This record gives sequence, structure tokens and C-alpha cells, in this order.
Amino acid sequence: MKRSVNARVIECGQPLKAVYMGTYTDGSKHYVEVRYGNRQTRKWIKSDKVMLDLGVQLRYCEKVTELG
Repeated sequence: MKRSVNARVIECGQPLKAVYMGTYTDGSKHYVEVRYGNRQTRKWIKSDKVMLDLGVQLRYCEKVTELG
């Protein structure tokens, strides 16, 4: 399944494309799939480092396994 880019992540001062997948229940972190050119990784990133596109609905979860 191809996911469309709907967020940007700031890492080392560089904006990177990302796919938003969920938000921790207290809103402190977003779970995103960060695109690094030809590879990607999924991880929790502090919400102040993630910029979501307009229209993205937040999905709250405590664990990655809840993102079914």
C-alpha cells in the first residue's frame, strides 16, 4: 500500500518528508514514517518537530500495535 506524504519532520535542521500514522495519548509525540530518499523508518518524534499538513486528522494511541 502506497501512503501519501502528509507531514514534514525537522531532523538536524533539515525538513524531511513523512507520513503521519498516530499521536501519543498526551499529544507529546507523533508516530511517523520518515522518508530518507530511497529508504524510510518509522519512529516516535516529539510533536514540536513535526508539521502536519492541513486536513490531517489526529489518531490517538498508546502503542504502535494499536495502529491497525
